[in-house]
Amino acid sequence: MNLKNISINLCQGPINFKRVFIFSLIFIFSLSFNSWLFGWSLRKDSKSKEDKKNQVISEEKKDDSFTTKVERIRKAIFDKEKLGCKVVAKSFDIKLSEYDPKLESLISGVMEDLKKKDSSSLVKKFHPRMKVSKYHVKTKIFATLSSYIFTNPSYSLYRVWALNAKGREGTSIDCDAEYSMNPHYGYDLQFGVWIQIMSDVELGWIYTTVVPYKSDWVLASFDVRQLSSEEKQAMDWDQEARNDYDKKLFNLSYLKFDVARKLSYTGGFVYVKNLDVVKNDIYARFSDSNPLMEFLKPLVEGRTLLRAESNFASNGMGIFIRYGVTWKESDNSLNGQCKRIAKSILDIKEFSTVKGVMCSFSLPGEDLTVDGARGSLYIPREVQTKKK
Repeated sequence: MNLKNISINLCQGPINFKRVFIFSLIFIFSLSFNSWLFGWSLRKDSKSKEDKKNQVISEEKKDDSFTTKVERIRKAIFDKEKLGCKVVAKSFDIKLSEYDPKLESLISGVMEDLKKKDSSSLVKKFHPRMKVSKYHVKTKIFATLSSYIFTNPSYSLYRVWALNAKGREGTSIDCDAEYSMNPHYGYDLQFGVWIQIMSDVELGWIYTTVVPYKSDWVLASFDVRQLSSEEKQAMDWDQEARNDYDKKLFNLSYLKFDVARKLSYTGGFVYVKNLDVVKNDIYARFSDSNPLMEFLKPLVEGRTLLRAESNFASNGMGIFIRYGVTWKESDNSLNGQCKRIAKSILDIKEFSTVKGVMCSFSLPGEDLTVDGARGSLYIPREVQTKKK
């Protein structure tokens, strides 16, 4: 107990008789009311500090708030402050109850929601600030997980990382030789969860982040990514692309490098170090140029070609092209032209391994990163067609 500190707090500002009288009373009764006065000062001080974002919580305060609990968990996991990342769960072993049963319950609950495709339950686990709706969960997350890419998916926990983000806001946290993480701002302790997806067609993964919110843990991000195409992962596609480049099959090489690049993209929060080579190879050989664009321009029957890149088709690597159209043109006219363009592309010997062509129709002024109002049409190498 430090009476001097209390007296300073009580006597801040101009001195007057009223304050002197109050101080005298405190001093006279300090011996008999010492323990009570100490408890009151701690409660008052704790309340004021809890209202301040990212305030360091004193070891001396016996505060049972969730913020204090999170801080105790952080210190229990990271006995050395310099450590920024630690694996706390892997494979099927989600034993996190030693830190907080609520944390284990959240992650186990996410796994269960994925298996049951329970959008009503999963949506409740997101941070309110994300404004994730049940519709979004159904049409984005579960629609992707139910697509042709992930037929009959099964889920398993790969890793749970604890991130000691205190004092590391805005910086990447190095975890080990394989991974580094980019933490959310404003949370001293947070977790990264990697869930593997196995299906009848391709492999994939989900990366979600967990942060404290009020008196519980919530999801702060949720990325679903494809990990393979034609049962080949990024490193496999990268090697094939190098081989084709050496054979001077530059258009096919560009396509495969693009597939490798897309498969190696891990979102904004987790960084896989050994994929650096994959990401950089396409730029090392082609810089910012796109040989596929120049090659395909004469084949689009006078249309303005706006994009040309790889596409993940239902049966493997395809070619995606987007070109300009108008509202006046009929669907039959656009579809017929797309079929002709696709045939001319698929007949090229260099593209003999390409599984199909996706034509995307773009009206003037439309955002090229999202589907256009006129839609798109996929033409597989087989005779049958599928309207998107």
